[in-house]
Amino acid sequence: MGVGGPTQGCRSLQKTVGARVHNGKRVHNGKEDMRVKQMECRGIFDPLPQRAKVSKKLGLKAELSMSRIRTFRQRLVEWYRKHKRDLPWRHEPDPYKVWLSETMLQQTQVDTVIPYYRRFVSRFPTVESLAAASVDEVLKLWEGLGYYRRAIHLWEAAQIVVAQFGGQLPADPKLLQRLPGIGRYTAGAIASIGFGLPVAILEANSRRVLTRVFWDLGNEGRPPEEGTLWRLAQKLVPISDPGTFNQALMELGSLVCTARKPLCGDCPVKRICRAWRLGAVENLSAQVRASRTLFCKVVALAILRQGRVLLWRYGSAERWAMLWDFPRFEIGPGADVFALAREKASDWTSCLVKEWTEFGRFRHSVTRFRIEVRCLLAEIRKRDGPLGEPGVEAEGASYFRVGERWVRKPKQSALERTLRWVRLEELANLPLTAPARKMAGMLSRVLNGQFQDA
Repeated sequence: MGVGGPTQGCRSLQKTVGARVHNGKRVHNGKEDMRVKQMECRGIFDPLPQRAKVSKKLGLKAELSMSRIRTFRQRLVEWYRKHKRDLPWRHEPDPYKVWLSETMLQQTQVDTVIPYYRRFVSRFPTVESLAAASVDEVLKLWEGLGYYRRAIHLWEAAQIVVAQFGGQLPADPKLLQRLPGIGRYTAGAIASIGFGLPVAILEANSRRVLTRVFWDLGNEGRPPEEGTLWRLAQKLVPISDPGTFNQALMELGSLVCTARKPLCGDCPVKRICRAWRLGAVENLSAQVRASRTLFCKVVALAILRQGRVLLWRYGSAERWAMLWDFPRFEIGPGADVFALAREKASDWTSCLVKEWTEFGRFRHSVTRFRIEVRCLLAEIRKRDGPLGEPGVEAEGASYFRVGERWVRKPKQSALERTLRWVRLEELANLPLTAPARKMAGMLSRVLNGQFQDA
């Protein structure tokens, strides 16, 4: 693959983002005007010399010749075109869909992401449609995918893109990284795959490939540092079709150059791989430390009142960010579960709830936690308070009205949680945590007369 000069690279940038450049000073992109420094343009598009030794700053002692770079690129891309997986986000790699797929793929397996991606794109085909949705609707589609702050960041960033960039993601990686949830890797993926800009990416799979292929045993046997790999990745990414190259790099790491038991016999670049030639591939295999499993017991309360049930919404900084759940509390050995339930219910509702029934138990696993959930049911028969006439508030509580609903802030303000009375029929449409979804099914069976004493 040929490498163009700085002028050619700038013309490529103009063509890609539909920009107008005058004297290398100003780019007009929709409503956005931004200053572009010529030195930054050269930093991305300058060609490598015909034979370039990697500097000491780069941290590798091997010579990185242009012939080696070309061989690496060519073999990698040829392999990718033959062996790449048929993934839905590769059919239409526009910037929005690249952003969505890369966000979903963070810490999540490809097979898990595919159905979520298809549903999400079907409901929110554009940035504008995502920005116009409610956070509950976005989280509902994300329900079960985990790491819910990703969905919240998508929704928040979509609103910024609509407000500040006319609904079009900016091509500049630095501008992209100012959006919620977009880091250097995701910005590079959007810029290279979505806009065709020669910007490097580095994630677990590509990091592993570059480390093995270009690693130098003379560096005291240690793999290169993160900054070293970013500089190496930027030198390798071509101007021509950088998105395909970056996807090929990730695909090779995912399918062949795996963390454990890599398939070196199937690798298209093994002849130029230093780790393979030196028999040191296994030396760079991932060392995964087994995390200690933590066991805990919690009690979740289904508190009914006038055809509604009390739920709380987790704060944006918590594990189940912005999802709804039945109020719960952790218990220790020998705890008086029913006494604690009465105390907690009184704090949350300002009502004394005496009669409780345990209607089920189940276990739930999340990361390294193993949770046993005990489900308790009670009904408040008192009809006044926030569910009665508007403006009637319980002493010492803080309520506010959202439409026809009254919302009460819990006393644990540091947790940033919100309590709300929800109609039972609404449970099917709210974004619930996985344990809450299971408990809601159990509660439905109880209320329909299918309860069997646990």
